[in-house]
Amino acid sequence: SANGVLLIFAKTPLPDYVKTRLIPELGARGAADLYRKMLFRTVAVASRSKFSLLELWCTPDAAHPDIEYCKQEYSLEVKLQVGNDLGERMYFALEHALERCEYAALIGCDCPGLDASDLDYAHARLKSGRHAVLGPAEDGGYYLLGLRQNNRRLFTGIEWGGTGVTQATRSRMAGLGWDWDELPVKWDVDSPVDVKRLQTERAGSF
Repeated sequence: SANGVLLIFAKTPLPDYVKTRLIPELGARGAADLYRKMLFRTVAVASRSKFSLLELWCTPDAAHPDIEYCKQEYSLEVKLQVGNDLGERMYFALEHALERCEYAALIGCDCPGLDASDLDYAHARLKSGRHAVLGPAEDGGYYLLGLRQNNRRLFTGIEWGGTGVTQATRSRMAGLGWDWDELPVKWDVDSPVDVKRLQTERAGSF
């Protein structure tokens, strides 16, 4: 069995459900189309990493054709997210993963600069015994969290989507006495400004 598992957190690419802040710029269908491309790219990158076990944790519809495509194309397991907020849902998924594997990393689908080499670095550090690996995002959140053990303190009392997520996570890991490594700071696609940046910096990918 695999030592490590990579959890991809995704929303089903439904119009008016994903990337709603981009709707004024792209329209509901355009925002969903962009998210679908980001989902497919993230899964493709994950499949090239050293993580041999991949799970796609999605909400709200695991039977959607786009999710089914990922499942068939990349032979990954699909699971439905459980919990009332992002913290609960991440905690649940990591708890499930760490019952079966020595370490797990969790990523979203919002980071166009994520590469297999980033995932391989996280894989190597967790395998070598680091408690955690963190991939900070420019907006104050994180695009990757890797753990060898789960702890509810990392997922409660944090304002998800706020600018203090990474900092709160760091201080909680420090409070637990953990050693962790960090990946380079990267940016997420959340606002119309980010879409412009995507078109400029990564025109070929999208």
